[in-house]
Amino acid sequence: MAPPDCRPHPLWAIPVGILGAALHLPSLRGPFVFDDAGQLARNTWQGGLSALPQRLGRDFLSRGLTQASYLLNYAWGKESPLGYHAVNLLAQGAAVASLFLLARCLSRESRSFPFFCAAWFAALPAGAESTSYVSGRAGLLAGLVSLATSAWAASMARRPSTPGRAWGILAVIAAGTLLSAGCKETGWMTPILAALCVLAADGRPWRERWTAWRRPLTVGAACGLAAAVFFVQARGGIDALLNRKPIGMLAGHWVAQAGIWGAEYFPRWLVPFGPWAPCADMALPSAPPAGGLAILALSSLWVWRRPFGRLTAGWVLVAALPSSLVPLLDPAAERHTYLASAGAALTAGACLAGASATRAGRWFAAALLLFLATITWARSGIWGSEARFWRDTLRKSPGKARAAYNYGLCRHGQERYESALHWYRRSVLIQPGRALTFSAMAFSQLRLGDLHAAAAAFAQANRLETEAILAGDQPERHRGMLALDSYNRTRILIALGRRDEAKAACAEALRWVPRDPVLREAARELGLP
Repeated sequence: MAPPDCRPHPLWAIPVGILGAALHLPSLRGPFVFDDAGQLARNTWQGGLSALPQRLGRDFLSRGLTQASYLLNYAWGKESPLGYHAVNLLAQGAAVASLFLLARCLSRESRSFPFFCAAWFAALPAGAESTSYVSGRAGLLAGLVSLATSAWAASMARRPSTPGRAWGILAVIAAGTLLSAGCKETGWMTPILAALCVLAADGRPWRERWTAWRRPLTVGAACGLAAAVFFVQARGGIDALLNRKPIGMLAGHWVAQAGIWGAEYFPRWLVPFGPWAPCADMALPSAPPAGGLAILALSSLWVWRRPFGRLTAGWVLVAALPSSLVPLLDPAAERHTYLASAGAALTAGACLAGASATRAGRWFAAALLLFLATITWARSGIWGSEARFWRDTLRKSPGKARAAYNYGLCRHGQERYESALHWYRRSVLIQPGRALTFSAMAFSQLRLGDLHAAAAAFAQANRLETEAILAGDQPERHRGMLALDSYNRTRILIALGRRDEAKAACAEALRWVPRDPVLREAARELGLP
């Protein structure tokens, strides 16, 4: 006799999604942060809806759906951050609702299980960056489509068998994969995630499940693999896809993230494998300490023995693998674990649902979820200003040169020039070979009226830019920087009465950028040919 169906009504997904989005309401007040302004507010392609057909056509597999959403945002609200944040908030609410529906399809015996899964996923602070960071919308939309596809496929697998059911599920998975891949490259993992959910939703023994589903799942896996190979080749091969960066380790990715989250919630001595040691502006460690690997292995064994443990382990491995191929540049990278966290929420929800059978367990579950929700609310508020965001990044990883440089830019924008110089100098101590830092330092010294120090900083920037051009490191970009910094240096030297040095600096720059109109104007003023 089949067990009674205790599942909550599917319409409960609406209030659950609203509450899940409400935890990120502080992000609505936030401005554009970090890459947002450069990639969105000032991008030349945001000229209106005329570019929409191109995004949904030729550029579809280059995050076309995500770019189309930015176009619609710009058409409706121009450069106001509120509309961009509102779309992210709606996507987060829909993702929480989709996970609720997925959990509802996986278990018929527990009424509280879907609620605990959705609550864990919504309250987990890892979602704060995905929701608050407008430039990170690609992962948020791809995760939403993957969750919705998995929920739909699992619900179809729960229905009575019909001749065309398997192929209908395959069609749903194929459509979801295409949409997810149009949001972000990691969308090609969607068919694997959905297939895992289909197998988990079937209540029969595993051998019978595989016998029933192996043909459509094999066809789907083959098509997904062929599409992934085509996609990689279309993007220039695997080397171009990885941008020729060293391949990181999956364990290193997760251990580093555990260290970052631990710094957010616990004293440092409780999480000894976090990325706090002073280091250059490079990837977080791809080879984690032995202690971190041991903790990860023990956690995997524990999850494997819990309800939905096999589904969780497979989901986390598949969802985290693509972003683990490229090392992380900053500790602000929780968005890379967004979709993987949804899989982990299934086991977390099952454990909380089991614990809630007792009064003490209910109090424990409520306290844990309230604790995580409070941290998530606070984490969303960190994205309320550029300065607050980079100050928080520096607190978690004080040895990052780029974080110190960007916080210096914030202090310069606040007209705190002495403080800006302090952070620029700290960035130089960590990474002395970055021309941008010396250039920014020169502008702060100009504001303080120290022309001699500004000229010296521009000279150092010129030297580093020339070395980068000779080394073939983004030569066009460094030529543009060299032209601007050389012009500013020349103007300062003229103001100081050092015309011979100004002539030499201008002539040297013209060797590398002979046709730059601004430099040619300075050369004519100095009497250079």
